[in-house]
Amino acid sequence: MRVGKAVLAPADLSTANLQVRLAATEPELTRVSDQRDILKKRWPFSPSHDRYTRIDAMKDEHFIAALCWHLAVSSSGYYDRQQRREHPGVQAVADQQLGRQIGTIFAVSRQTHGSLRIQ
Repeated sequence: MRVGKAVLAPADLSTANLQVRLAATEPELTRVSDQRDILKKRWPFSPSHDRYTRIDAMKDEHFIAALCWHLAVSSSGYYDRQQRREHPGVQAVADQQLGRQIGTIFAVSRQTHGSLRIQ
């Protein structure tokens, strides 16, 4: 049986030996978990789209899954964002058209706001 990099002989598979080996790995697991938490705290208020932009910039040099893990976003979320950028949904297209219409009306109304001022 293989545990990490070590190969265990059948004699080493007793419950007591496995518990001792498991206890020995606890500090390493704690250290790695703490390091990951530190990375996650580096972006406490950073929106995920900023992180996706960073992944786009570095994807030629690194694996996307590794970048997603280090930036604390899911790889499925990254690929979903890519898909939506290439093929926006019906609602996204309608929102863009509405935004352009609002911008035009705002410009025509001398850049005032409020339903009573915009005509």
